[in-house]
Amino acid sequence: MAWIFEKITHRGEEAAEICGFDGVRTVLTMPEEIGGLPVRRVARRAFAGQKELKQITLPDTLVSVGEFAFYGCTGLQFLSLSDTTEDLGDGMIRACGNLRELELRVRKGSFRAAKDLLNDTDTALYLRFLFSDGEALLYFPAFVNDFDEDTMARAIHPRIEGCGYAYREMVTRAAVNFAGYDAMFSRAAADGVLAALETALSRLQYPYRLSEEARDAYERWLLGNSPAAVCRLTGLSDEPRVRFLAERGFITAEAAGAGIGRAAEKGLSGILGILMECEHAGRAGTPAAEDFEL
Repeated sequence: MAWIFEKITHRGEEAAEICGFDGVRTVLTMPEEIGGLPVRRVARRAFAGQKELKQITLPDTLVSVGEFAFYGCTGLQFLSLSDTTEDLGDGMIRACGNLRELELRVRKGSFRAAKDLLNDTDTALYLRFLFSDGEALLYFPAFVNDFDEDTMARAIHPRIEGCGYAYREMVTRAAVNFAGYDAMFSRAAADGVLAALETALSRLQYPYRLSEEARDAYERWLLGNSPAAVCRLTGLSDEPRVRFLAERGFITAEAAGAGIGRAAEKGLSGILGILMECEHAGRAGTPAAEDFEL
């Protein structure tokens, strides 16, 4: 693969602007330097429509990304960048329907990139923050931004469905309001099992700035909704998170018993072993052995 780039002047120095690449890649790690020039920009529509791309990592040297740079990359699942990249063009990740996780490497304490990316999509996704003192993983549910038209009054009334928009408001360009994010959990629970489960698990697995009160709320929900949680994760074949629930005592005997049949039907031997141990113990999260294996 060969990078396609142009020489530019950025703040008085010679630099490179990435315009694309020759060849096909599923994993793309952009270099910090090309031809002895620091990579400062990604050009407008540089990778638009590259459906084979699944993972993209942008370098710390990058300052700006042009409009629609990754538009229509329908296979894209993961995008990592640094907060040193502050100028993100409109539509950068639009029409990337399979994008599941964004990662922000926090170097200087700016959250402008995170805010702009969250504003660019209304689909559900995770946002991982890599801080110097820890790691946080936040789940942002999907939402629908719609309107109702009142023809008699000749008025249009905006309507937002789902808690995803409110959760996105907890990230500003200057900070992440972790306490505010956690305080909205009742809204996620009201939206259904999916939003509540993903929110609770992400915060408990990566408890960065998680208060005891918020921890208790997440744990109570998981224990009270154990059958639904097990059903969901078994359906996703998500053994690591089923194991996490078991180790933390959030799989009740009832939930384990209900999930065993589904795990067996799907041929998920790892999950099946975990659930059988939980059922045998008669209570959640007290496995008989350190490893769950049949």
